[in-house]
Amino acid sequence: MDIQLNDVWSNVESFRSGAFCVHQTHSAEIVPMHKHNKDQLIYTEGGVVHIMTEGNTWYLPARHYIWLPAGMLHSTKGHASVVMRSIYFEPENDGNLFYAQPGIYAVNDLLLEMIYQTSHWVGHISPENTAAYHFVKAMRALLPQLSREKMMFNLPSPKDARLFPVVDYLQKHINEPLKVAEIAKRFGFSERSLERLFISDIKISCINYLRTLRMISALELLSNSKLTISEIASKVGYESSPTFSNTFQQIIGMRPKMYARHGG
Repeated sequence: MDIQLNDVWSNVESFRSGAFCVHQTHSAEIVPMHKHNKDQLIYTEGGVVHIMTEGNTWYLPARHYIWLPAGMLHSTKGHASVVMRSIYFEPENDGNLFYAQPGIYAVNDLLLEMIYQTSHWVGHISPENTAAYHFVKAMRALLPQLSREKMMFNLPSPKDARLFPVVDYLQKHINEPLKVAEIAKRFGFSERSLERLFISDIKISCINYLRTLRMISALELLSNSKLTISEIASKVGYESSPTFSNTFQQIIGMRPKMYARHGG
């Protein structure tokens, strides 16, 4: 069932208790910055969705979900074929830090079945709808136990102007076998000073930024192209397909071929 976004936002904000479910095909347009007074879980099928928050861009791949705490400004960008399943929860002051921080997590078989169960419900789930209401509350309560490891599918935006040309260069030359020492030399840094600048400014090392950027690009290519795994490995700067596949499994949790079969 298709619901217009303006209707979704007004309806989500209108209820104080219960939950709200939306299952719809994402448009190719960028959804502008907005926020909700509810916690939000987003699960996607059919491609990678970009979720922009203040100072961060998150990349939500297939078989994963993102948790957005209530009040967090965010914008989304997807493809016309992407199905987005959003569940909005009433915030609860239970003191669990999991709910207070955004993050992307892998979806196991149990959570996947629970998400699919919510597809039977569209719109507000009130406490009067006893079975659905308690099901969604149980789902929310289980998330910290079912989501042990936060996935690094986000790239912080640098604030230090010295990193602007470095990050731009990495994004434009991702198909090359880049080395941190060579990048540092190109921009007048020592390797050590460049790594320090990355860590102090965006809390991630240059090598990990580059690796994350490569994996995100690989996710996009797996979702939106007919290239072979070997061709994708080359396009994201890997000279060895096995090395690319091993790195992909380490970060994404599955081999590239399996990711593609899961509907990436």
